[in-house]
Amino acid sequence: MIDEKLAAFINNENRTDYRNYSMNQVRDILARLGNPHERFRSIHIAGTNGKGSVAHMLHSIFMEAGCRAGLYTSPHLLAVNERIRVGYEPIADEDLDNCVDRVLACIRGNEAPTFFDILTAAAFLHFREQKVDIAIIETGLGGRLDSTNVLSPLCSIITSISLDHTSILGDTIESIAQEKAGIIKPNTPVVNANAESPAHEAIMNAARRLEAPLYTYIRDYRVSYPRRIETGLAFSYTLDSPFKVHFDTIEIPFSLPFQTINASCAITASLIVGPRFPSINESSIRKGLAKTVVPGRFQRLSADPLIYFDPAHNVEALRAVLSSFAETAAAHPIAAVVTIMKDKDIAGIYSTIASHASRIISYSIEDPRCFLPGPHSEPPIDDAIHADEEALFRRLDTLPKGTAVIFIGSFRLYRTALAYAGRVAK
Repeated sequence: MIDEKLAAFINNENRTDYRNYSMNQVRDILARLGNPHERFRSIHIAGTNGKGSVAHMLHSIFMEAGCRAGLYTSPHLLAVNERIRVGYEPIADEDLDNCVDRVLACIRGNEAPTFFDILTAAAFLHFREQKVDIAIIETGLGGRLDSTNVLSPLCSIITSISLDHTSILGDTIESIAQEKAGIIKPNTPVVNANAESPAHEAIMNAARRLEAPLYTYIRDYRVSYPRRIETGLAFSYTLDSPFKVHFDTIEIPFSLPFQTINASCAITASLIVGPRFPSINESSIRKGLAKTVVPGRFQRLSADPLIYFDPAHNVEALRAVLSSFAETAAAHPIAAVVTIMKDKDIAGIYSTIASHASRIISYSIEDPRCFLPGPHSEPPIDDAIHADEEALFRRLDTLPKGTAVIFIGSFRLYRTALAYAGRVAK
């Protein structure tokens, strides 16, 4: 029912020709709803890689501190309800349906809000009515023009920036960083993960212009002694002036090394807003991080045979994910099932995957935005299957025994990955 209602609106997640990408309509709709986003405190997160992980980490920290915490993320893996949470459970069907109906009732005849506009307004309405102590809000596509950018947060976070969505955000790291830095608000602290990147200068300039205190990775806060442990990773954390905080042996249940940087962003933000939340302390930070679950990120779906899923869809993220998967797979041959959108760096992505996988299967789905290999595609793809899950599974069944499989490139591949793992796992 809810999917049918939302299907009537422009969904830029399924398009290459983005439409109605602005805050204008969501701002008007929220005004008619009584500006619910002004009734709860928030932390706002933008970035190319890691923003979902940071959002889940922060949400877990606040939950562990006893706060009533909301979480708004995108996209979803299986059901749209996953995007909106108060506590650990997705919004109930009845509540989501009610909030969406109230949002739809506020649309005027000449307006054309997007799918994301509708969901954002519904999430903010739900958070107000649930009287959350704080909401952790992840941007959708960009930052400056994102529907979520109507917020006046306690703190903004900009995670790692790399080339992605170049058709709308710009084709350089600097231009993309300028768009992401659009979430920075006057006199509002900013946590910046981009220390040694061309993105740093754009973020620094925006923060200086808006007199926003800037906390930059390595310069102001840092990770030291990162190491693998049985349950994931451990590291030490330091935040310099004015806080002068040091934590030894923080543990997180993740195996990808860059998650230590994401965790350090979450720690820094929680310490910055901590004075407003007396229950935020070293214990709640440690326990919250240790309990964090981020569905669909480098997720093991089967141990025998070894099957993983990750939605990485740009070269930087793929390189990190595939390097770790190669370590996990050890001496096993690797096969990658790839679903990628055609507005990505196709050549760079396939080249990165080819450097780690001995077999690549391109699996395109019924989506106009999906890359569909053809006889003259660049790069040439020898093994391609189009929207036929059973054909994909039969192809995978022919792989040499002991082959480790990773499904990668898109959140939309998750359901297929789960189905295959359920079919073959011992």
